[in-house]
Amino acid sequence: MEKEVSRTDKFRDFLIKALSVFYVAYIGYFIISFFASPQQVVVGLIALSAIFVSLMQVRLFTARMGAWVSGGLITALALIWLFIGLYFYTEYPSLLYERDGANNTLDYVLAVLLIVLTLVFTYICYGLTIPLVVTVFLLYGLLGQFLPGFLYHPGMRLERLLQETSLSFSGMFGMLPQVGLKYVAIFIVFAGFVRVFGGMDYVIDMVRHLARRNERMIPQIGVLASMIFGSFTGSAAANLAGTGAFTIPLMKQHGIPPKVAGGIEAAASAGGQIMPPIMGTTAFVIAEYLGIQYLDVVVAGVFPAILFYFSIVVAVYIITLIYMKPTHNKRTFENEDKIARQGSSWDGICLALGMGAIFYLLVVPRLDAMTCGFYGVVVYLVAQIFLRVVVPSRRRSAKDLARTLVDGSVRAAAGTAPIILLLACLGIVVKILVGSGLSTRLSYGLVELGGNHMVPVIMLVMLVCILFGMAVTTVAAYILTVIVAAPALQSFGIPDLATHFAIFYFAMLSAITPPVAGIIPIACGLSGSGYMETAWESMKLGVAKYLLPFCFIFQPDLLKLDGDGLVAFLRVGVGIIAITAGLQIRYPGAVVSVTRALLLAVGFLALFSSYTAMAWGAVAVSVVMLGLVSIYWRKKLDANPA
Repeated sequence: MEKEVSRTDKFRDFLIKALSVFYVAYIGYFIISFFASPQQVVVGLIALSAIFVSLMQVRLFTARMGAWVSGGLITALALIWLFIGLYFYTEYPSLLYERDGANNTLDYVLAVLLIVLTLVFTYICYGLTIPLVVTVFLLYGLLGQFLPGFLYHPGMRLERLLQETSLSFSGMFGMLPQVGLKYVAIFIVFAGFVRVFGGMDYVIDMVRHLARRNERMIPQIGVLASMIFGSFTGSAAANLAGTGAFTIPLMKQHGIPPKVAGGIEAAASAGGQIMPPIMGTTAFVIAEYLGIQYLDVVVAGVFPAILFYFSIVVAVYIITLIYMKPTHNKRTFENEDKIARQGSSWDGICLALGMGAIFYLLVVPRLDAMTCGFYGVVVYLVAQIFLRVVVPSRRRSAKDLARTLVDGSVRAAAGTAPIILLLACLGIVVKILVGSGLSTRLSYGLVELGGNHMVPVIMLVMLVCILFGMAVTTVAAYILTVIVAAPALQSFGIPDLATHFAIFYFAMLSAITPPVAGIIPIACGLSGSGYMETAWESMKLGVAKYLLPFCFIFQPDLLKLDGDGLVAFLRVGVGIIAITAGLQIRYPGAVVSVTRALLLAVGFLALFSSYTAMAWGAVAVSVVMLGLVSIYWRKKLDANPA
């Protein structure tokens, strides 16, 4: 029996690897093909994604049903998906141009199967929430005529619903999954190859090297590593698990309380998606919604990302002054070095070449993000292959090199497939929201509920984003909210880019905001701290993420990389640092309490005062107070050396 299972596992692994290579090649085919229709290619990508997910879940099915039953089920599902994918792919011209609105029975049957199976596989990847939301909207599309008030709409016949969501190649095959194909997929492919070739190990080793020089840098390892690591993963949970496994124990060894160590890593990990030049999936969706280049979104994100991470660096520095006592122990990293491979500078050079190619092509010829990502992958792989063929110390056999390339393809497919299925599901929701007119009615309802006042409407939008984010991913929360909330905010004259960035940042808040705070349990598991205390520390450390969306709305120049943007950057930066310092100074006493209260007050004035003179006066007071606090801390440190 064990031999049989082992043989089955080997065959499954072979299929996964073969499919992964084909998956990556399929994405590459679309990029280099000038005539391939994105809608047609998305059909194949959804089918391939589902087949890949089913193969990855074989062990789960086997544990529940037994090897033979699970094997039969997976085979049947894979064949069904293969048939659906080939049917829609080959019938694409006919469905779109000849049978539009006059579909046959087989079209409708396969459309129902497509929707149902996509929901099932999204459930496998993300849990019940998203499929449940999609099911509710499908029922709403069918039964809207029976609903009261603003929920009413004439309703759709089943045939029309299937045409709108799939057979017309919108909805499931529309803008959202096309964003996944055009932009998201190639950057996940890039991240997959960087991981298997050791690029991320190099980054982590470099950050660790900084800490060897100054032990007070140890808590900053988590911040710096998460900043870089997160821009590749696009996932706060993966970011936290990947970096926190070694940064949190290190911080605890040097006197940082468990709840604070977990809070530092959670706050830093939750910001990886905002870090240029490779921002998370949501940034690509923003560019597509607004009809602007991805580079414009990257440029808009520069100052906010700097402010967010700099505020965490300042907060962590204050924490190190309070808790850490340097040991000057040269063996601090002895155990961790057994875990983390010593990165070679060659890996850093290859990573720099790949990232440099992406950045150059974005900025100079201003190519689209998909093409830039493709050439970045090519440059990185050519550099790594050259390295392993020419450099004696890094030379590898052709078999080892091929195995590494295949492993990178598996990582790329594993990262891309669930996102494609998610975006296909959300495409259904968007189509029904817009087609039924509900998005417009909800937008007007938000404005009315806020009493036609901007600040209450903004608070309601933030609440909606956090509520959605508690159940779904950042990109899903953004998409579900932006359709309804963007028109409501824009009705107050808020610029489009500021509106979308505010919703983007609001959508990320749920990662560290109770009652769900999705990544906090991971931090608690790694640090051994309590849930609420860790969440509170993370919220204090990540306070900039709560403030910046309001700054985008009241200081939209912050999203410009020019003189006006620099002025806004200085004003907002000083205000956020003052608030951060006010939250992090932890010593008891009346003087300290008054200092904290004053820092918080002048920080908020600097950010949100509508009187320019008062705002800049608050900036000046903040700078003076921060200087005095810094001098006080330095004297205290000198008087009590380690």
